[in-house]
Amino acid sequence: GETAADKLKVDADKARQWIARGATPSDTVQSLLKQAGVFQPATA
Repeated sequence: GETAADKLKVDADKARQWIARGATPSDTVQSLLKQAGVFQPATA
């Protein structure tokens, strides 16, 4: 079956666009995106 990771991969591009527009993911979402390798914290 389809795992959560598979679903996150499908939405990776959308998530990147969403964050690029200035969205701030919640801690839970941020954790999931990090696990999927989607979210990379911005470095100042």
